[in-house]
Order: sequence, then C-alpha cells, then structure tokens
Amino acid sequence: MICEIDTASVGVHSLDRLASGQWCLGPGAVAYRRGDLVRLEEQWRKCTVVIGSAKAGTENDIVPWCTGFLVDAAQGKPWGKYVVTAAHALTDKDDCPVDIRFNTKDGSSRNYYVDTPCWITHPTDDNVDVAVLPIDIPDWADCTLILQQPTVMDDFKFRTKNIGVGSRTYTVGLWKFLHGENRNQPFVYTGHIGLVPEDQKVPVRPWAPSHRNERVLVDAYLVEGEPLDGVSGAPVFVRRTIDNRLHADLDPKGKTKTYVEGSIWLLGMHSDSFTGKAGVEYQMPPGGTFIVPRGVNVVVPSMKINEVLNHPDLKRARKSSEDDASLPDKSSLSAEEVVRRRDAGLRKALNTPPEPKTKPDAV
Repeated sequence: MICEIDTASVGVHSLDRLASGQWCLGPGAVAYRRGDLVRLEEQWRKCTVVIGSAKAGTENDIVPWCTGFLVDAAQGKPWGKYVVTAAHALTDKDDCPVDIRFNTKDGSSRNYYVDTPCWITHPTDDNVDVAVLPIDIPDWADCTLILQQPTVMDDFKFRTKNIGVGSRTYTVGLWKFLHGENRNQPFVYTGHIGLVPEDQKVPVRPWAPSHRNERVLVDAYLVEGEPLDGVSGAPVFVRRTIDNRLHADLDPKGKTKTYVEGSIWLLGMHSDSFTGKAGVEYQMPPGGTFIVPRGVNVVVPSMKINEVLNHPDLKRARKSSEDDASLPDKSSLSAEEVVRRRDAGLRKALNTPPEPKTKPDAV
C-alpha cells in the first residue's frame, strides 16, 4: 500500500507486521495522518472554474463548455493571473463572449463575464491544446491559484521529484451530469501515469483547423483512469514519490525498499480520452475481434503550459505591469516634477536610435 507518510518521521510503530510476514500501516501512521491517507487537499479543488455561457433565465447557472484552472505567474503580485483551459473547447467560440463561473465566499456562485476575451495559445505549435486568458480575480471569488513557480513543473522538477509511470494522479474538473446549479462542484478523478512516451509522440484526434481530417502527433502523458467526458481543460495533479527504507529494527539487512508519496505538483492539463468505435476510428483486424482502447487519457505536459504562460506577449504585459508598479505615486509629485520627468523621458526616447531589424553580418 502506498500512502503519503514518511516512516522515518513517524517512528517504527507506524508499521505492524502481519502473521503472513508482510508489513502494513500501524496505529502510529494513522495517528500521524489523522486517518487522512492519500487525499487531495481542498486548495487544489478551489483552483478550478467552469467556462461557458450564462444559462438563460437563471441568475448564476451556466451552460458549461469546459473546465478551467487559475494560475498565478507573478508570484502573488496583483498582475499575472490567468485562466488556463483546453484550446480545442474554444475552436468555434473564438469571437464569443465568455462567462467564467467562480464559487463565492458567501457559499453560492457567480458568473464573471468577459465581453471580448483575448485567448493566448502556444507561440509556435498550434497542436498544443492549451489556451490562456489574462484575468483580474474578483474580490468576491472563493478560489485559490496555482503558482507557476514552482508548482507548474519544468523538466528539472519532473526528474528530481521522482515522478513517472505508476505515480498517482488527480484530475479535478467538471462532471457533466452534476456540474452544480448554484455552485461549482469540481469532481476529483483518480488514476496513475500509465506511460511517459519520452521521445515518441502520441496520436490524437485533430482539433486545430489546419489538421481537421488527420490524426496529429503531440507531446503528452498517458494517464490511466476512467474515460473522461466534459473534463477538457481540467488540471491534472501528481504526487511525488519518495524512496524510503524501513527502520533497522524492522529490516536489519536494509534490503527492503519502500515508497511513500509526498507533495502535489501540476502534471499537466486533461486534453482528450481514447474512445471510439471499432471499424470507424480503429481498424478491425480480418476475422478477429477488436477491443477499443478506453480508460486512457491524454494529458498536455506542464512544460507546454509553461511555454504558453511564457508567451512573449504575456511576458511583455507582466514586465509592463511590474515597471508601472515600480513608479512613484504621481499624485504625490508636484506639477513641475511631473513635467520634468515627462520631458526627460521624451528626450531619452528621441536621442535613442532605433535598433536594426536584422543583425549586421559578422566581419
């Protein structure tokens, strides 16, 4: 059994030996975790939102398109907040207004209306199924945000946190049969990483307009679990794995290796599931039967999400907001000082020659 405890910290009485000779969790482990084994903390559910359009005739209900989640790319500063979701859920809604439904602090929910959303996608690869929308989080929203650094993993974090095939995953998103009439009801789906293809891309159904009639190959993780419908854009979390050894009293020769689970990290975003009809999407072998793949979900890696969050346009916007925040409060300056600073800025701009569009050839 894998559980999120560290046997070194809870003591030898956390493990009991059965008559069969196997080790099992003892009272010390349960007392240490207060019976809360392998549970996803509430903060990770509260980072999700429902994206769609307001339901006619209701005050707070929504017609859902997909799930989204909130990311803070500015480490707690007032700017750099984003909604992340699946780009394929928006392909026919590029020019549409959008409602983002947050849960509220008074126990209900409320739609946040965006008239002209500016969705940002991957700067170089239109097959990356990620869309990002800059947003100002309303004061009334009862939500948490995922910190881009360090929670949205890069390659280094993925390697050093000992995450791989078999690691436990949590997908937090919409359950289409009960999304919540008066309040978002994010559902937690559990599974595990089934495959990290590494240097091989995964074939998926096309969604980008440029690849409508052909399967495309993408970088993705494959997560085993129930085939999910309506969860597009949901965050997929993973627990790091910690190698551990039993106490010397329990394993004097030090040959028994155990694994425990640790902190939560963002593995990626749910994009698609392998479903289909034999003979339609999958070739039926002559004279035989065919088992249609199911229970395998496609997850866009966190590294690709980082590439969208670090889109040049978004980075420039964050830098501009940071520069503006570093300026002194103009209301405290005299009229003469305001004019002096304005003129100094103009002179600097006029006296700075423009940079060449291309670099000169090396001599």
